[in-house]
Parts: sequence; C-alpha cells; structure tokens
Amino acid sequence: ANSKVKAPPLRMENVLNVAIDADKLLSLALEKIRKTNSKIVDYLRLTRVYVLRHEVLVECEEVKTQKKRFFAGRLFIDATGTNSNISRQLNSGRSITHVCPTVGTVAKGFERGFDKNEVDFSVGEILVSTEDITDGRQLIWEGFAGDPLRDEYTTYLFFYDSVDSSTDKSLFRLFEEYFEKLPQYKARGRSWRVVKPVFGYIPSFHHKGWRNLKQVAVDRVLLMGDAAGLSSPLTFCGFGSFVRNFRKLATLTQQALENNELNQSTLSNICAYESNVAQMASLAEFMRPTPKSKPSVVNETMNAVMMALSKLEPEIARELFQDRMRFSSFIQLLIKTATLHPKVFKLMFEHLGIKGAFWWIANILEACLDERQPDFRAIGNIERKTSI
Repeated sequence: ANSKVKAPPLRMENVLNVAIDADKLLSLALEKIRKTNSKIVDYLRLTRVYVLRHEVLVECEEVKTQKKRFFAGRLFIDATGTNSNISRQLNSGRSITHVCPTVGTVAKGFERGFDKNEVDFSVGEILVSTEDITDGRQLIWEGFAGDPLRDEYTTYLFFYDSVDSSTDKSLFRLFEEYFEKLPQYKARGRSWRVVKPVFGYIPSFHHKGWRNLKQVAVDRVLLMGDAAGLSSPLTFCGFGSFVRNFRKLATLTQQALENNELNQSTLSNICAYESNVAQMASLAEFMRPTPKSKPSVVNETMNAVMMALSKLEPEIARELFQDRMRFSSFIQLLIKTATLHPKVFKLMFEHLGIKGAFWWIANILEACLDERQPDFRAIGNIERKTSI
C-alpha cells in the first residue's frame, strides 16, 4: 500500500483469542431447551404476525406442504436476524444503514510459520490491508485459527460500505477476488483445500440523534439480536453488546411477562443499546472511502489509529477491540490520533458532513453522561440495578 503513515503490527493479549464450535454450541442450547416445556418446530416460514388486544397471533407456513399453522402467545420475539421483515416494517425499510459484504473459507493446508504470509495458530489477525482503495472499496483481511490438530484456519475478505452507495456489493465478485488475492495475504500449501465457504452481509446501524432512533418494539412484539441491531462497533457489529447484556435482556423480559407490561414503551427498554458502543459507528465510517478520497486514505487512517493505540495503555486497545470502550479512553484515542495524524478532523467532515459530525459529537456527550449514571432499569413496580 502507498500509505505515508506507517505503523507496526499492534499486538494484544486476550482479544479475539477464543474459538467457538458453533455446531456444538447450538447442540448444547437445543439440548437445554428440550429439557424444559419449550417446543421447537422445524421447517416453518413466518408469514405474518397479528397483534391483538390480549395476545399475539403468529401465522406460519410449512415449507414442505405449504399448510398454514397458527400459534398464539402473550409476546412475540423476533430473532430472525438482519433480514427481519418485521424490523424493516417498523423502521420504514431502514433497519440497517451500513453493511460489510464478507466472504471467506474455513480451509486446511496453509503454510505454517511466523512470517506475515504464513499462519500462526497462536495468533489471530484483524484489520489487515494488503492494498489501497480500488473501485471505491478498501478490502480488508482477517484470519482466525481453529483447532490446530484439525489444521483448520478461517480467512475473511470484506469491506465497509453504506447500504445507499453505488459500490458493487456482490458476494460473487468478492469471492472471485478472495481466491485471486488470497496468496497476497496467506500462502497456500500443496495440500490446501476448502472445508467450507463462509459468506454474508454483516449489518450495522449508524446511530444519529440524542437517543436511539431505531424502533425495536411495538405492543407484544420485541426485536432481539441482529433484528434489533442497535449497536455498531467497529469489529463486532452488535454481537459484543448482545452477549454482554444477555442476562439483563432475559431478566427484563421475564419481568415484563410477570407484570403483564407488554406495551411498546416498556418493551423498547429491553435492548442491548449502549451509547459508548454506538459512538463507535462513526469510526467505521472512516473505513470506507468517499468518491473524492485518495487511494491510500483508509490505510493512512487505520495506521494512524494503530500507531496511537500502540502509544497508549494496552487496556485502551483491548477496550476498543473487545467492544467496551469507555468515554475517557475514547477521548485519549482521539487526541493521540489527531496528534499523529492532524488530517483526521478534515476526514471527519469529509465522511460525516457537518450534520453527521454534529451528531457524532452529540453521541459522544451522551456516552459521557450515561457512563456517569448507574444502570437502573425498572419494569412495573420492580426496580433493579442490573449487574452484568
């Protein structure tokens, strides 16, 4: 890359260092559910949801027979993910604002070693760039080791973009570039083979305003997980916020059911929104070029941020990449980055505009105020401090 701002690799301990076997995790969850009075019904397609005064009626269609089936309950929770039709309906089609087209593979047979183009199963890699902007996209690589005994290593290629841009977001094209450019990132051995492909669109929601503007509930209907998608961190796209708040979400949902407070106002408080994480959405804006950007601008910005992090306390870098950055740490990072790369403020206005920059500053102030307040949440007559 032609970046004039150079930075060595930023090394961190205890960040993205745990690999999860998703199939095994889902099996354990399924086993736990089956030990309760819960029921899992496969091969159903959600058709529509009817909100009645005292209940919610869910209409589904059997995939194999097209037969209609109906289910009634007090509360409907939509966890169908980014493509949730209900989320789009509640938000006038704007359930997400930004997206990361992502492709990759779980593969065996990479060359092992400690050079930058070899895989080291003791190290994960994030935000690796091997070239400058092309066709309005800054391509970024990531690599994560699985079980060394199984020799499985996962590599991703992705880029940040807004849903409204004219940039080509085709996964087919991105997959072609993945196989074409992979040798620039990691060397394949003679026995290299793909175990399985991985691909999709990672969503994010760019928060603007004094409070979150995304609607996540109506009477007796609650969005959960990516369907809600309230946070937009740089690397987790809401996953970290949801996991951190899972116990709180479960507790508040139980309280709402026990108190029969299933109205929109109450249910809207059952969410994983975190103001300190939402402010990070604007950092992701710097990862995508504008039409007037020079080819090296994203790499220069990334290098400046990494250099700033290397000169600050290691805990600040961990906070950023563990999706839990405090306001005080964020301000330190901004000041240090601006010192090393004064053009960052010019880039802010280029990427966000005057209005967008104003709301980003407003979000930062909101995060500062929220950080000073204890996390009290109340439903009905129950008030409880949530401890995560």
